[in-house]
Amino acid sequence: MSFRRSVPYLLMASVAAIPRMLTAWRFVFVDEAHWMSRSQGFSDALMNLDPGGLTASREGTATMPGILTMWVGSAARAALWFADKVGVLDASGPFNRNWSGLGLAQLIAAVLNAALIVVLFHVLRRWVGDVAAWVACLILATEPWIIGLGAMLHVDSLSTLPATIGVLGFAWALGVPDPERRPDRPVLTAGVAGVFLAMGVLTKISAVSYLAFAPLVVAMAYLRIRRHNDPAGDDLRDLRRSVIAFALAGLATIPIAYPAIWADPAGQIEVLRGSAGLASRGHPQFWYGELTQTVGPAFYFVTVPFRMTAWFSMAVLVTVPLALWHRDTRLAAAMVLAGIAPTFLILSFSSKQIDRYGITVIVALAVVVGLGVSALVDRLGHGPRFRIAGRVAGTVLLLHAVNFAPHSLAFYNPLMGGGAAAVEATTIVGGGLGMDVAGERIMALEGGDCLGVETSFGGRHDEFHFPCLMLAPDAEPEYMLVYVSDRQRWPERQQELIDAAELVDVVIIGGIEFVRIYRF
Repeated sequence: MSFRRSVPYLLMASVAAIPRMLTAWRFVFVDEAHWMSRSQGFSDALMNLDPGGLTASREGTATMPGILTMWVGSAARAALWFADKVGVLDASGPFNRNWSGLGLAQLIAAVLNAALIVVLFHVLRRWVGDVAAWVACLILATEPWIIGLGAMLHVDSLSTLPATIGVLGFAWALGVPDPERRPDRPVLTAGVAGVFLAMGVLTKISAVSYLAFAPLVVAMAYLRIRRHNDPAGDDLRDLRRSVIAFALAGLATIPIAYPAIWADPAGQIEVLRGSAGLASRGHPQFWYGELTQTVGPAFYFVTVPFRMTAWFSMAVLVTVPLALWHRDTRLAAAMVLAGIAPTFLILSFSSKQIDRYGITVIVALAVVVGLGVSALVDRLGHGPRFRIAGRVAGTVLLLHAVNFAPHSLAFYNPLMGGGAAAVEATTIVGGGLGMDVAGERIMALEGGDCLGVETSFGGRHDEFHFPCLMLAPDAEPEYMLVYVSDRQRWPERQQELIDAAELVDVVIIGGIEFVRIYRF
């Protein structure tokens, strides 16, 4: 590829990577301690050549399979070992309690998620054209909430992006809906798409719902071939070979990336069943002022728009109907929406509902918005003004994303009332964000020295030796931190705890009081 052809990819890589790298290494999300422990066990198994240990869980219940996430964690462990050898970082103590190890894992996850957006950009350029690709991937690269999810050691972003690349790459390989855009090597393209879809499923088992997209694409390709004259049978033969390549490549990826499935098949199938069963167990939620285990079908209709920027949510309302109406984009838009429908239905009617699961919907909507803008440009015509407007918009989106880093997860749609409305009305807020700032505030209150200072709080930040965040299990603490999600879930209990304490500081991010700091 010439340098001139690589420029769009370098620009997209920069836009996606910069805000994610600025977000990484600044916070501990609530589940990351678990993934650090799982990554430690995974990397131990790698070093001991124990295929049965290359899993997130040998017994009990965990989000499964988590393979790509644990490979990221293992890469971070290797990077930490090297950094320790050259004297840059300290690798002493267990990896799963090393803050530098988690920071490296977040940084690697940030780079990997940016790279996946670039791959999706390439697929969309070839599948539906430049305008749709630029718009969709600029949205995914710069939406603050998506940035936050892409800068942590977790599964949601690392599952959704590969799965999306897989199914859309498969559609491109089969020339659906536009056979003129079919790649020169459709069988190879279909095989690579199968690998990406498999990696999405191997990161989170719920991504198997993306498989519903495959028969839809195959049926459309088959009907197109039957509708047009194919006397030599070349198109039908290519279709058959592409489908086989997609399936075989995906199936071959599973035992290679997930050796525990063949080293301990009975045990892994059991924990996979347990992981799938998590969807039926419910999860404590705060919904319009009341605590509940399951909200119901309305949950993602509210929480997904809450996590969008104002312009993205308005673009959905305007451009999705346009994409479905315009002749050149309606089939692709309908395919994407139909393909995500099974996933959305499963999410909406599951007992366990968490807002970050809605990333699957946001990625699909970003693609359809891209198609809608492409339809609009087709109507209005290309020209210098359009290109200038696109560059200005891209620059504004990047600056907005950088402005919210590293607290991208604190973003809530201002059109819906922002963070204040989320705290008071809709869903559990927090995830650990702001605790690092609370530690810094306590250090300032202690004159820069937290030696001997003990704090009472919920969370696992003490495991990573955050400054001034050492738990006081048996002693009287000097400080107590009341987190926003605890205030939502147990307001009476929090009031009882703070009656004898003095409020000395509040950590406010994005208009949300994340942490209230009390001193005894």
